[in-house]
Amino acid sequence: MLDGFKDYLVLHGKSVNTVNGYCRNVKAYLEWFSQTYGLEFSRIHHENILEYKSYLKNILQLDAKTINNKLSALAKFNEFLIHNGIQDNTAVTKQDFIKVQLNYASPAKIQKEDVKKFRQLILEHENKKYYTVISVLEMTALRISEALSLKISDVNLTARELRVRNGKGNKQRIVYINDQLADILKDYIKLYQPDSWLFPGRKGPLNRTVVNKVFAKYKNKTSDSLTPHQLRHHWCSNALENDFTVAEIASIAGHSNIHTILLYTNPSKQKLKEKMNKL
Repeated sequence: MLDGFKDYLVLHGKSVNTVNGYCRNVKAYLEWFSQTYGLEFSRIHHENILEYKSYLKNILQLDAKTINNKLSALAKFNEFLIHNGIQDNTAVTKQDFIKVQLNYASPAKIQKEDVKKFRQLILEHENKKYYTVISVLEMTALRISEALSLKISDVNLTARELRVRNGKGNKQRIVYINDQLADILKDYIKLYQPDSWLFPGRKGPLNRTVVNKVFAKYKNKTSDSLTPHQLRHHWCSNALENDFTVAEIASIAGHSNIHTILLYTNPSKQKLKEKMNKL
C-alpha cells in the first residue's frame, strides 16, 4: 500500500523530500496502528486519528508543528485511499490539526559574521565545489534542493540569472545574481567544466547529505544554527535591511505567502530576550 501511495504522490508532482516525508509519517502511523490494536490496517477511522494525535502529544510529547506534519501526511494518505476506492469518507480534517500561534520572532538565527567566517573556512579547507554551493545558498536564498537541482543550462552569467526549474510546488522562477556570485560561478565552471548538473555528484546531482555534512563539520567554529536553510533566512533578513520590498523578496526566494516574508521584519529571539530583561 505504501508503494502505491508513493506512486500517487509522485504522479501529483510532489518533491522527493515531500514524498519521503509523507511515506515515513504514514509508515509510522501504520506501525502504531498494528502495535496498538493488533489488527491489519484496512482504512482510516477518525476515532483512530484522534487517539493517534493524543499519543503523539501526550506520550511522545511532540510539538504542535511536528504533529501537524504527521497529520498532513495522513490527510494525503486518506485522499489516496479514497482515490483508489479503499474508503469513501474523509477521516482527517482541518479541525484535527493543532492551532499554532505565529512566532513573533524573526526566523533568522545567524549573523553576517558567522556566514563570512564559514565561507572563508570552506574556501581554505574544502574544495571549490562546496565553496560555490555555499556561495549560491548565501547570495540567492535558494533552497538546497533548488541549488543542487541546477543544471549548467540554467546558468546565464551574461544576464546574471539562474533559472530554478523545480521550485516548491513545481514552480519555475528566475533568480538574479550579483557580480560577486557571477565571478565565483565563472571560476567554478572554468575549473570543473560541468556538462549537465551544475554541481554533479557520483550519480546525478550532488547529494544534499554530503552538503549537510560540510555544514555540520564547521558548526563548532561558527554557529550551532548554521544550516542551508538558515542561509536562506539570513538572505531574506539581509535583503529587507537593504531596502528590498517584501514582494521582491517573495519573488526571488520563491515564497508563495508574503506573510512568511513579514516575519523577517520582526526582532530576533535574542533581541526580544534583551527587551524582556529591561522590564
